[in-house]
Amino acid sequence: MNLFEEELAEAKEMIIEFNNDEILDALRDMNIAVREHTHGVEALLDEFSRRKKQNKEEK
Repeated sequence: MNLFEEELAEAKEMIIEFNNDEILDALRDMNIAVREHTHGVEALLDEFSRRKKQNKEEK
C-alpha cells in the first residue's frame, strides 16, 4: 500500500464517526482551501506567462 492509499484509509476511518453536519462542514472547508490553492496556481501561471512573454520581447 502506498502513502496515498494509507492516508486515504486513515481518513475513511476517521470520518466514519462524523455526523452529516460534520461531513458538510469538512466539505465546505476543503472547498475553500481548494479555491484558495487554485487562485494561487492561477496567479503563478499568469506571472510565469508574463515573464515568458517579456523574455521573448527582449530578444
